[in-house]
Order: sequence, then C-alpha cells, then structure tokens
Amino acid sequence: MARDNKFCSILLLFFVICAVSDGLLVTLLSFSGRPNVWWHVPDNHQLMADIKSNLTDARNRQATLTLSSIPPRLGYKGLVIGFGELAVGAESKKLQLVLLNSIPDNLLPAAYINRMKREVDQVEPFNGGGDGGDGGGGGGGIDGGGGGAAKIGDKRKKGPFIRKKRLVLDYNPFIWNLFPIVLFNNCYNYANNKMTHTFAQPGRGSGAMYAGITGALVETAAVNDGLRVIADPQVPDKSLDFVVALVVEPNVDFHWYVLNRRGRWSHKPGQTFAINWDNAGAPINNVRACNMGNYQFRSYMATNYGTTIQ
Repeated sequence: MARDNKFCSILLLFFVICAVSDGLLVTLLSFSGRPNVWWHVPDNHQLMADIKSNLTDARNRQATLTLSSIPPRLGYKGLVIGFGELAVGAESKKLQLVLLNSIPDNLLPAAYINRMKREVDQVEPFNGGGDGGDGGGGGGGIDGGGGGAAKIGDKRKKGPFIRKKRLVLDYNPFIWNLFPIVLFNNCYNYANNKMTHTFAQPGRGSGAMYAGITGALVETAAVNDGLRVIADPQVPDKSLDFVVALVVEPNVDFHWYVLNRRGRWSHKPGQTFAINWDNAGAPINNVRACNMGNYQFRSYMATNYGTTIQ
C-alpha cells in the first residue's frame, strides 16, 4: 500500500510539473486497458498560437470541464490539457481538433488519429446519470450501494453477502468512482475486483506481460496472472471464481467486463467511472452483443482473489 501511495504521489507531481512548465501537456483519452497517450506541445510549436486562441475562447465560454465530466465509454473520451482541464463535446470542438493535429509523428497511426477526429462530433461530456448499484437501485451515476459479492442460489442474507451457490460480484461502483482511485485503476483492476493503483496490465504481475495487442496475447498474459479461459459465462457451484470477459481492438487496446448479479455486466473504461451500460447507453445483458465500439469479443474467463495482477 505504501508503494502504491508513493507511485500515485510521484505521478501526480509529474503532471503538476508538466502542466506549469514550458508549453502544454496534452493527454488523449481513448484507451481503456492501456495507459492513455500523452505528448508535450512546446511554446514554439507551429500550432501553439492556434491552440492558445481556441483554449482561451473555450475557457471564456466555460467550455473546458473538470475530469468528472469524462464520458465513461469505449473509444474517444476527449483530451486533457495540463493538469485536469478537459476538452470534450461540441462546445470545444475546434480546440479538440487543433490539439489532435498537434500529436507528434509516429506517436499514433494516422488512421487512428483521423478516427478520433471523427468521433469528436459523437461524444459529449458525462452528466452523472446512471445506475446507483445493486444495493442502491439507481440514481446518481457515481453513487453505489450494496455489498461486496453475491452468490447465486438461495436468498438468505448474512452481513454484506447474500448466501448463494456461485460467487457473483455485486455492482457497487461507488468506491471505484472516487478520485483519485478512478484515475489509477482500469478495466483490468475493476474486472478482477483488485485496486492496485497501478493501472494494472495483463501479465505484469506474473512477469510475463503481453508482447502485443491481440486477443491471443492479452488472453495468454491474463492466464499467466491466474485467470483461466471458460467456454460460457458459468462457473461450477460453490466455486470462488467469478466471470469476466475480454474484448480487444487489435493493435490498439483491450478491455474487460465483469458479470454481476441478475445477469448484468459492468465495466470501467480506463480512467472513467465504473458503469453498467454500453456505448449506446443500454444495459449489458449479453456482453457479446453489446455496443463496444471497435472492440471485438475474445473470450470469457474465470478469475478469483488469488490472481497476481499488477
């Protein structure tokens, strides 16, 4: 825990230093499993005058937002300028486009950057709506309720658990959506129900991290961490495993979902809030058929509290 806190402090200090130094630090919010890409725009950059003009205009119109407005979705989520100033939505479209044009050569494929530009028109800020959690029954988007886990079977309650046959996690997003926890734990953390504050990567905890972003490589890395592939979203009676699902956008990113009570799935897209709806805003009852943008379903996997994610 001390190491995790030290890591968070160092990273926060890094962002602060970059934010107040020469030029601007810009972060593209587009990944879920991988850390987001960032770059530095120096004061002498050919686009800096245009960036400053659009940034000043957006600020004057109160069109730049706080990080709590990052839309929880797969794909493009906006850009962060410096330390915590968010540009997303139609009100800051010009600023977003000029920032995307400032991405250094070879940092990202041109086709991917062009896709991000197209998605600028499709993505609006998060306004905080959504389900409240299994125990809370809806309401404010980051508010949660209920206990830590449930088991399918009988309905006798004992403490925060419902005694049932199989382990199924409650949908309880509250703690995952608190700052700064939300920023340092990703979909892999959330699906495995483990906060490491390291933006956990498949295979890193076992010393055998994925060598590329393909379904097979990410799946194998997760197996190295202690997860196992299963054919269907079922685990044996009295098992301590629970079910997750891996989806991948080849050569770009990966993402994880976790099965909760009542057959509903939830997920945490990168540094955004944990939610139980898909990119179309629909409840996730069938993860293979949900709207996941450009990601593709890879496999169901079983995980438990004995995994070694980091």
